[in-house]
Amino acid sequence: MRCLRSALLSLLKLTTIHFSTFIFSLLILSRLSFAAAPDRITDPIDSRQTIALPRSLHPKAQPQYDQGAVDPSRQFGYLTLVISPSVSQQKALDQLLVQQQDRTSPKYHKWLTPRQYGDRFGLSPNDLNRIANWLTSQGFQILSIAGGRNAIVFSGTAADVGRAFGTVIHNYLINGKEQFANATALMIPSALNDIVTGVIGLNSFGPQPSSHARNFAGVRNSRHNYYDGNFVFPNFLAPGDIATIYDIAPLYDASTPIDGTGQTPLSDRPTFTWPTSPTSAPALVLTRSAAARSIRAAWLPPAIPPISSM
Repeated sequence: MRCLRSALLSLLKLTTIHFSTFIFSLLILSRLSFAAAPDRITDPIDSRQTIALPRSLHPKAQPQYDQGAVDPSRQFGYLTLVISPSVSQQKALDQLLVQQQDRTSPKYHKWLTPRQYGDRFGLSPNDLNRIANWLTSQGFQILSIAGGRNAIVFSGTAADVGRAFGTVIHNYLINGKEQFANATALMIPSALNDIVTGVIGLNSFGPQPSSHARNFAGVRNSRHNYYDGNFVFPNFLAPGDIATIYDIAPLYDASTPIDGTGQTPLSDRPTFTWPTSPTSAPALVLTRSAAARSIRAAWLPPAIPPISSM
């Protein structure tokens, strides 16, 4: 009788353990199901049924500049397939961005990790796998998938590009400079419409600024394009701006201030008239590639309050 009781107790404990494990597994699965984005690809990805990808033909890829097709074996080592959120995801994302900047919101400054972003606003794992398999079937190699599940990086040849996207990559000669680009709009499988919204890396034109600076007349400075406010609608940075952007103001108010006293920063001092107060320091014009250099090197002194003690 005692042996039978022991056996029943052991069986009960074992059953309880398995039941707890089962419940725990269900909780995990339910959480994953809640977090994962729903599948959006409802039809097979068929390269025989295609649709033109909007805005995929660069405006400079014009016949008068055309120098003919590139070698089909030409390698494209870093291409990016851009995946956009669904309408409902974009609406939720826009709302979150507002809440993250609203001091009264519980989501204020509650930033997302790439994985959290992917769970809420990215493509589902199933859909990502389907697109990756389609790219592989066209001859491409998958290099990486974005943590936010909104891009796939891949590589391949010009021939692969033509097979997958129904276009040909041509060379173009514009203003004496040779460029390359797809000669026609990209074609994507209809199943990916409104999901895939771009392919980056198929042209060499690169982004261009939407505005162009114009010099003021009569500026007498050999380096006026770099430091002074000689542009129409320039972007100025004063010392206080630099302190805010780089969050260095708390260093000034520390019990032992870290403000550069006694140090000699790297700077181009002959170019400036250095003030005794940071509030009267000349502002900085950010001119494209010079921006980061200016802030980190030549404009370190104006960001430090006790300039007169240096």
